[in-house]
Amino acid sequence: MRLAINLRAFLVSLLLISFTTVSIAAEPTFTKLNKGERAPFQVWCLSLSAAAQLVADKEGEPARCELKISEALERQKTDFDLEIGSLRADFEYHKEVSTKTIDALKEENNKLEKIALDKPNNYWHLFAGGGFVIGVVSTVLIAQAVK
Repeated sequence: MRLAINLRAFLVSLLLISFTTVSIAAEPTFTKLNKGERAPFQVWCLSLSAAAQLVADKEGEPARCELKISEALERQKTDFDLEIGSLRADFEYHKEVSTKTIDALKEENNKLEKIALDKPNNYWHLFAGGGFVIGVVSTVLIAQAVK
């Protein structure tokens, strides 16, 4: 008895599962309805122009997608070109400033070199005299400290 009940429950659940899978995998159904008629199944009602719009949208979607992609790529290319132009202008500015700075430093070095060469470094007598004075003073101080 118990086996029969279990078998019935199994067969009922198997039957329910098989019907639901068939209903899910069923092919779409089409029918033409005249004004005022009832549909034999659950439907979405569309006018001919709405159906045509759906078909046209489906056919035109790849072209719209390509258009959006090309527009995005063009915008990105323009942004990158602008950034590259800005970086080039910045590079040129820094290059010009550094060139002018180097030229100014070279000119200053040439002026200082000319000034240094015009006045000879002939101060040997000052160094000799300073060394002599320091030697005498240190000798006198050491002699005073020893006494």
